[in-house]
Amino acid sequence: ALLSLQGLEGVTGWGRGTAGNSILISQNPQLQGLDAMSAVCGQLPGALYINANAQLQSLRGLECIDALGSNDAGSSLLVKDNPSLLHIKSLSAVRGGLAGAVVIIKNDQLASLHGLENITG
Repeated sequence: ALLSLQGLEGVTGWGRGTAGNSILISQNPQLQGLDAMSAVCGQLPGALYINANAQLQSLRGLECIDALGSNDAGSSLLVKDNPSLLHIKSLSAVRGGLAGAVVIIKNDQLASLHGLENITG
C-alpha cells in the first residue's frame, strides 16, 4: 500500500492527462501525506483531483500551487471521500478565477473551507 508520495520530491511541474487532470491522487487507503509534492509550484494546466484517500489528513505539500485549470468533466478542484481530511488550508495560494467547478464532498472530518478564500470565481 502507498503510504507516501516519496520519490516525487524533484518533480516541479505537471501536464494535463487524458481526462484533463494534472494531479490525480485517488484510492490510496494508506496514504498519509502529500509532503513530497512541495516542489510543484505555479499553475496546473488541468484539475487537482484528490479522491478516496482514507488516511489523508491534510493537503500539506500543495502550498505552492497558485492556479488551476480544469478537467474534461468541468472541474478545477475535486476533493471527495477523504474521511480523515481535517483541513484544506494548504490551497490558500490558489487565487483568482477558476476554469471549472470546485467540488468538495464526503470529507467527514473537514470542518471548514479555510484555504479557498482567494478563489474569486
